[in-house]
Amino acid sequence: MAKGPVDWINPPEKHGKILRTDDGSNNEYQYQIPGDLTDPANPPKVGDIVTFTPGSGFTASGVTKEMAKPLSCSFDVIPQQGTPGIEVTFSWNTTGATSVEILPNIGVVPESGTTTRSIYATETFTLTARDSASGKEVSVVKTVNII
Repeated sequence: MAKGPVDWINPPEKHGKILRTDDGSNNEYQYQIPGDLTDPANPPKVGDIVTFTPGSGFTASGVTKEMAKPLSCSFDVIPQQGTPGIEVTFSWNTTGATSVEILPNIGVVPESGTTTRSIYATETFTLTARDSASGKEVSVVKTVNII
């Protein structure tokens, strides 16, 4: 029997998908828990030990845990061109970030939102989303051209 961590791809219920990471394959498998093996009022939860069949003749078990959201971000600036003093709307959305900032001049912002600023000279803005647990970061750069 293969043993190792098994990560839930979706919330643990009576059926769905899990991601096998104990063998390095990261293969997805369907799982179905027969009605007689679980109490409907007590479905498996994060931290429970599960056993599943990843292929013919193989059984794997592991401790369930939640998948971290992948780090991603989107960033938009409207309009991207105008005359001095133009009011620009910044909008963004991130997932999996522990900190988000827009530089220069805006600073730390929530995971998602909008804000407006008046722009007087061509300026380049960078939205950076960071996940301190993994050390990863992603950035998107937008320039507002003043003509």
